[in-house]
Amino acid sequence: MFSNLTFGQITLVQEIGSAISPKSIVTNGQGIFAAQNMMYRHTITFYNAEGTLLKSLKDHVNLAEKGFSNYKNVTYLGAPVEACFTKDGKYLWVSNYAMYGPGFNKEGCDGCSGKNYDPSFLYKINSKSFEIESVVKVGSVPKFVAISPNGKLLMVSNWTSSDISIISLKTEKEIKRVHVGPRPRGVAIDNKNQMAYVAIMGSDKIAKINLLNFKVTYIEGVGKGPRHLILNAANTFLYVALNNINKLLKIDLRDGSRTYCSVNAGPRTMVMSANEDYLYVVNYYANTFQKVDTKTFTILETIKTKNHPIGITGNWKTSELWVACYAGVIQIFKDSLVTVSKDKEEMAIVENIPVLVVQEKPHLKNAIQALNIAKVSLPNTAVKIQEEKEKTPATSCLYHLISGSFQEKENALAFQKKLLDQGIDATIIKATKNQLNLVSIATYKSVAAANNGRGDYKKTHGKSSWIYHVPCK
Repeated sequence: MFSNLTFGQITLVQEIGSAISPKSIVTNGQGIFAAQNMMYRHTITFYNAEGTLLKSLKDHVNLAEKGFSNYKNVTYLGAPVEACFTKDGKYLWVSNYAMYGPGFNKEGCDGCSGKNYDPSFLYKINSKSFEIESVVKVGSVPKFVAISPNGKLLMVSNWTSSDISIISLKTEKEIKRVHVGPRPRGVAIDNKNQMAYVAIMGSDKIAKINLLNFKVTYIEGVGKGPRHLILNAANTFLYVALNNINKLLKIDLRDGSRTYCSVNAGPRTMVMSANEDYLYVVNYYANTFQKVDTKTFTILETIKTKNHPIGITGNWKTSELWVACYAGVIQIFKDSLVTVSKDKEEMAIVENIPVLVVQEKPHLKNAIQALNIAKVSLPNTAVKIQEEKEKTPATSCLYHLISGSFQEKENALAFQKKLLDQGIDATIIKATKNQLNLVSIATYKSVAAANNGRGDYKKTHGKSSWIYHVPCK
């Protein structure tokens, strides 16, 4: 572990290595993480939330014993690429780039296209026993795996055979094969379970598959090399990573309008924060990942990684991002999110600034009403700012602009000195409940004034900050 900032920037807190080549990393949201290590390691490695290795599972399977009697009664090897947990977190479905053993003689490849290449298999893995329970035959070079929100269908993009395998999770059999075009990759399914979007990476299109009749239409001209897709919860915005032109795309599905954001070279996988305020994308060639504001669609931070970051997922309970680097390491970063106690609280949003409002404080309610701020229920995984009472009377009834927060006082002092050297009047205040050392760069008497100050600080110094309220005594 590293001493790290917990606010104002993203910092590295842990690295996991040792005999892995992770092509992707996923979590079940219940403290289990899985890395798919391709044919270079022939393993899926499972970790707990602390980064401890739980199991290195070999991709070995006897296809005949799993119900495919046309294959020999021997052990076959796979090549784990991508994966998706079921909604209840009990099972992990893994795609295998190819299978190795008797009967597999014409392996597909990234540069191949056609129907005459070997098929492959998906594995269903129990996330408690870490055993391969069943397998499903699919197309050639299967990659991205997605499960419909109702848990009935599984979809996998078959890269070389240019189609999508649609599988019933009840029968665990392929029920439909849908041709979509060259090199399909990312898949996103709407929450009505009626429409699936598929990134056709060998084109500038996104396929739309109607899941009621399996008819295909296209969103044309999005940009070359669409690789990964994310739908927001309301099904109003589709986010696209455009690998070939180094951009992200935000499509408003209500009116078709498009907004682009330039990113570093080789945008691959994305993940969206639980509150949907932020999008994180790994950039394979630039050895970075970037944090993007989903509302303004602008870059907030750029973070260096190890070589070839290719997968990313989030542990929103701890505000951590897990980045899979193909060179052989998983890096865990902490973003500027803080866990708050489970009291009855509400969060008001002031132009994207979270300010915690305790229900029992009527003077704060009045302030929120005066500013016409809509109150929303506090999501468990949203950005949370803890309102504290300070011991020092001089800091009471103020809104502080915080640039950093540290567990260790020496780290706070070092950061304060850095800011002072830059001509920023930084002071340190203490949060009494969690004892964090907060580096304050300005104080204001109102949320509105603090909001303006935050904008000025971002414009002048190019850095993020957040508002910390010290209640009136």
